[in-house]
Amino acid sequence: MENTSAFSAEDLLVRLAGNSVVGKNVHCYQSATSTNDIGHSLAKAGAADGTLITAEFQTRGKGRGGNVWQSEQSENITFSLVLRPKADAAKISLLPLMAALAVAQAIETVLQRKSEIKWPNDVLIDRKKICGILLESAISGSSVEYVILGIGVNVNQAAFPEEIMNQATSLRLSAGQSFSRAEVMEELSKKLDIWYLAFCKGAFDAILDGWRSYADMLGKEISFLYNGERLNGTAQDIDEQGCLIVLAGSKPLCLSQAEISNVRY
Repeated sequence: MENTSAFSAEDLLVRLAGNSVVGKNVHCYQSATSTNDIGHSLAKAGAADGTLITAEFQTRGKGRGGNVWQSEQSENITFSLVLRPKADAAKISLLPLMAALAVAQAIETVLQRKSEIKWPNDVLIDRKKICGILLESAISGSSVEYVILGIGVNVNQAAFPEEIMNQATSLRLSAGQSFSRAEVMEELSKKLDIWYLAFCKGAFDAILDGWRSYADMLGKEISFLYNGERLNGTAQDIDEQGCLIVLAGSKPLCLSQAEISNVRY
């Protein structure tokens, strides 16, 4: 398959046939508002656990905090998963960390070099963002109806808009060569399948330990926005819910993804 060839459900179903959950049902679109939007519609219509949605181009790709995910048509990988984990709602906050771990491992396999994870779920190469992850969920009380896990990975994009060119990179820019998007998608899906099964089996400590192994920021001085104010502190660890533990002065803070943003180090 050529690097810019559009994904086909038939090809992906063959490539992902060895997976247990991820990619057992595949929907491929040329264009979409966002794959997460389609994921919600499919989930409400009863889509199975692990349903995969891809789009060559998104007109309103979503990032964390209401940001727009920018991606050139057919150069990168933008996809969402419909997940139906049988887990307590309190553990759903670990899914973005689980996904970041899976993506980091897949990139390491494809690129033959280690990436890093910036809390909670940005995957970086040379301190530049190569992957973004967005989780949206339908939760009622302590029960989880479904989760939509959106992932964007920069694969063959050779240039980025001026406003993000110093913060973004791609596999192509890192390696100096283009990649088969189908092969990258296959590796991503395999790693996501492994770690999603681990999540469903309650292997939360393994997920947290794996995440820590890619988190170069731990032990370093960071700055972050907290209630609109930029603060400084030392990133010490993550807790069992995936919250970031920061030592700010003499006081340790346990911060959730909803409480802080714009982490720098």
